[in-house]
Amino acid sequence: FGAVDILVNNAGILRDKMIWNMPVEDWDIVVAVHLRGQYSMIHHAAKHMREQRWGRIINMASEAWRGTVGQANYGAAKGGVFSLTRAMARELGRYGVTANTMCPAAATRLTLDDAVKEGFRKRLAAGLITQARYDAVVNMGGPEHIAPFACYLASDEAASINGQAFRV
Repeated sequence: FGAVDILVNNAGILRDKMIWNMPVEDWDIVVAVHLRGQYSMIHHAAKHMREQRWGRIINMASEAWRGTVGQANYGAAKGGVFSLTRAMARELGRYGVTANTMCPAAATRLTLDDAVKEGFRKRLAAGLITQARYDAVVNMGGPEHIAPFACYLASDEAASINGQAFRV
């Protein structure tokens, strides 16, 4: 349509295994989808955004970048996404282009299926988590609560927000 104004990098994949059981192919595919995929989109969009001196880049990551169990590939890729975001903020900010990371938490088929709920029920019964934590997890809102913040980051009102990570 003649311009590239907003880029939301939201593609993802999981290949969960403990590091000692993880084949290199599982490492490579997760890193490729999350990190190379975001690089590839930014690489092309940034040229247009820089020329027009305006743009918004929103990269989806995860709290897994802080460390997780059974997802070393995913956590490492998401840490790379945040580092990529920070670099893009510094490189493109002078051209009116912002880059930020969102770490969404929402109940979806992937994140809150029956097996996950059962795992939290067992943790509650064993006294490993509180009732409040259990209730917060099993009653977590859906993805409809994530999109409004992405819209905010894409707006003119967020022009001074650059290089940040937000848990949403």
